[in-house]
Parts: sequence; structure tokens; C-alpha cells
Amino acid sequence: MVGSHLRPRYRRRNNTGWHMRFVFYQSRLFEWVATAAMLGIAFEVVLFPNSVSQSSLALVTQMGLSPFTLFILFAVFGFGRLAALILNGYAIPIGPAMRASAAMVAAFVWGQLCVDLLHMGMRELGLYSLGIPIYFAFTMGEIISCFRASKDAGLNLS
Repeated sequence: MVGSHLRPRYRRRNNTGWHMRFVFYQSRLFEWVATAAMLGIAFEVVLFPNSVSQSSLALVTQMGLSPFTLFILFAVFGFGRLAALILNGYAIPIGPAMRASAAMVAAFVWGQLCVDLLHMGMRELGLYSLGIPIYFAFTMGEIISCFRASKDAGLNLS
């Protein structure tokens, strides 16, 4: 056969190589990015606590939550999401259900931040933040991830 000398002489029998891992992470790329964003917010809050008063978290702090409490909440949600993404590949029965639950919680968190920014914009006489469309996009992406993960888990949310 023409060109047969160009083909590799062996075939990989298992699908556990780097290619399959890349495909696995690529198909969940949004979820990994959203998890990194949540953990990034957690560490920014703990490293620079004064930044909370000038951000979308200002209304949350007015409700009585300290920057350290926000760090704990974002870190717990972020690391919980990280665990769900890692377990998704190893714990087949519960992995997708954990991923769907984590996406639902994350959609609530991003949606709440979006609503807080909208509320602050209305209160500040039309000075709206550029974070509104970003948090809205994260919220919509998490809702889609929730439906996708629930489908992977065999749940019917529609």
C-alpha cells in the first residue's frame, strides 16, 4: 500500500494516553476556566481584602460577610468544583451528578454577582460595571454545563 511506511508501526490499544486526557479536559474547558476564576477570586479576596469594598462583592460585605468569610466560601465552592471535575473521570456513577450540582451552585454564585453589579449600577446613577456581561456569560455557561452534566449523569432536567 502506498504510504504505509509513513504510518506508525504500532497502535495504542488503550485510550488512557495524553490525547484522551486532553480531549477530556477540552470538552470541559469552560468548567475548568470557571473553577479557576472562582479560586482566583478566593485568593484575591484573602490577599487584598480592601479590594472587596470596590468590587461586585461590596453589597455582599454590606450584608455582614467579612473578606475572610468570602474567601472561605469561594475557596470551598472552588475546591468542591475542582473535586467534582476530577472525580467526574474516575467515579462514573456520582461524578457527573457532582459536576451538575457544582455547576448549579456556580451558576447561582455568578448570577448573584451579576445581580449585585446591576443593583450597584442602578444605585450609582447609571454607572454600570463591565463585569455585568462577564458574570452573565459565566451564569449562562454554568446553566448549560449543569444541563450537560445532568445529561451525562442520566438525569432529565427538561
